[in-house]
Amino acid sequence: MTRVMSGSDYGDRGPSGRALDGMDASNDNGQGGVLEARFHPHGRGAEFIVIGNVVCCAPTALLEIAPDLAARVPEAVSMSSLVSNLIYLTMMCRPRPFECLRSLDNRYWSFVPVGPELDRMSH
Repeated sequence: MTRVMSGSDYGDRGPSGRALDGMDASNDNGQGGVLEARFHPHGRGAEFIVIGNVVCCAPTALLEIAPDLAARVPEAVSMSSLVSNLIYLTMMCRPRPFECLRSLDNRYWSFVPVGPELDRMSH
């Protein structure tokens, strides 16, 4: 799994050195949680590609890019462009990325809360 920090401060790691441990999508105060990042190649609809997860801990977020993303991206779409767009959207949603991404009105992107008990990369 590829991890990308989104935010200007990489010092948000805990004493264990792992970024943003213990995030929970049930955190409804808008400060943190885990969102599944979905790209809709033809605009909103049933078809989507799971890009990965956005682990939010205001004001920053950690992006977990799906390990098999390259195999699922259509030829007409650049994987690096998708990841760059996801980073951009996440950074623009600071300082409250969880709340902002959930309410984002975009026909090509959606962000769905996932629980810690789910296998987040199995979709």
